Amino acid sequence: MLSLVIPVRDLPADQLDACVESFLRTKSKSLDDIVVIDFGSVDPVEYSPSDKRVRVVRVEAKHWNLAEALNAGVVASRNPVVAKVDAAVVIAAESGPSLDALADACRRNGDIAAIQTIDLPDGVDAKAALSLPTADLALLGRSRGRGAGSALVIFPVAIWDHVGGFDTRCEGWEETEIDFAGRVRRGGHKMLRVPSDRMRVFHVGPASRDSIADPARPKDHEAVSRDRSTHRSTKLPPSQAGRMASPNVISTPQPLVTIAIASTARNARDWILAGAIRSFVGQIDNDFEILVANLGPVDEVAARLRAAIGSVADELTIRAFDVGDAPGPAARTRLTDDARGR
Repeated sequence: MLSLVIPVRDLPADQLDACVESFLRTKSKSLDDIVVIDFGSVDPVEYSPSDKRVRVVRVEAKHWNLAEALNAGVVASRNPVVAKVDAAVVIAAESGPSLDALADACRRNGDIAAIQTIDLPDGVDAKAALSLPTADLALLGRSRGRGAGSALVIFPVAIWDHVGGFDTRCEGWEETEIDFAGRVRRGGHKMLRVPSDRMRVFHVGPASRDSIADPARPKDHEAVSRDRSTHRSTKLPPSQAGRMASPNVISTPQPLVTIAIASTARNARDWILAGAIRSFVGQIDNDFEILVANLGPVDEVAARLRAAIGSVADELTIRAFDVGDAPGPAARTRLTDDARGR
């Protein structure tokens, strides 16, 4: 039921090993899929786990982009609920039941859960964090405030798809998480904030992530701060790269928009429809479907439209169906019922 997504790039092997091992030792009953996203590491991640639940997915990327790495992980996941985690994290061994309960709650209620993170001091490395008792680690660390980012977030894939995933205009951790959480809430979903005394998640690193500046945040903030939309196009490429490093990210089940056209037979109808469709080409990176409610043979209409719009036809999804002699309002109702756009 639960997939764990761990995005990495040029991460020390001991940190990744400690992160994966800490989740395996929880003996979670729902965690049956751990996806390590190697987002363009100079030396590809070579991880040969004995546990078959762990796999590495390599993405050839010239630049780091956390949002795209996370999206690639969700696409590669095998379960309806995903937990995204910072690779520099160790989870307490006794967290299995809590992890299972949160995953089940997110699946049933359509909520998203952010677990309060405990930042460990510089002197505690990944190996030490894995070996020390949870109580000792909790005394050494400092819990982040409610407004700080969470190193472990659990969410249903359906919600991720509904809002268009993580916005790939963001590259660093802060704005990526803030933007996603804000859109989830604007979409009508609850965000559960789980305190550190219910589940212990420790962040290991040279410095607390909460106390260092995210170098990508000014540019990320500029990219999305004025965008108050809830739904985003997963086809839009990262701002610092000409195209997406992971093309399979755009293969989401639903398009962002349905362009619905109710049309009756008339002179030059094919030419008129083709002109209307062409006017949309290039908008939102073609993240839309064309839906035509037609009076007449459906197959002929779709084929003629594809021929009329020529070279762009392969980039567009065009569906047509026959409504017989139904009046305009009934045709538009059918269009609305059949629309797949988010």
